[in-house]
Amino acid sequence: QRKPYAAVFAMLGMLEFSKATDDAALREEAIELFRQIREWIKDPTLVGRASTPPSLADVMVTASMASEIARVDPDPRYRDILRQCLDASKAFYDPQRRIFLEYPPADTPEGRLFCPGDSIECAWFLLHSGPDEKMRALLLDSIEGALEFGWDREYGGLYYFMDVEGLPPLPLESNMKLWWPHTEAIYATTLAYSLTSDKRFLTWLERIDAYAFAHFSDPEHGEWFGYCDRRGELTNTAKGN
Repeated sequence: QRKPYAAVFAMLGMLEFSKATDDAALREEAIELFRQIREWIKDPTLVGRASTPPSLADVMVTASMASEIARVDPDPRYRDILRQCLDASKAFYDPQRRIFLEYPPADTPEGRLFCPGDSIECAWFLLHSGPDEKMRALLLDSIEGALEFGWDREYGGLYYFMDVEGLPPLPLESNMKLWWPHTEAIYATTLAYSLTSDKRFLTWLERIDAYAFAHFSDPEHGEWFGYCDRRGELTNTAKGN
């Protein structure tokens, strides 16, 4: 697909390994990869992709990488990048529904596209980015908003994609239940509860945890299966990849 996101995880892994081993050269390699990824995001043609509109994914992965670098590098540019990410995320926010959309809100299939997992993931990434009190409150509120809007009231679990106006979403797998949005939700609600002691987040954590371990966990061989249909039945036995 020629997307930069696998490189994001490579960069984060290299940086974490450099912290564990005190390997300065590896840390510089990770930071250089961060700079390269930012160039790929800015100009997708560098990795053989057509130019694409701004996406929530690009904002949140940039914030994730910059926040980790800022922990080990005092250069103020990384704090500046985090502030830019916090500001940029507002273009994707739907205040009526309290969610982050995949693209800036618009009356188009793309502009109505909502991925609960991405919205929740974006919120916790940005909570680690040093938001001010007003933005912090918005991010915490967006976690609850994404859970309320994205939860399947009939069968349980988080939808993969939704159209916010109830029209058919573009991705054909929209109704499926995937492992990773639920892992994001488990972490985000744990983080939100630890920051606020608000029992609403603890209630959501218990609900998500119960669904996830009932449908994805493999008690015989360990790890989690990755892909269920809307009813929570496995579509195949591949583990979350």
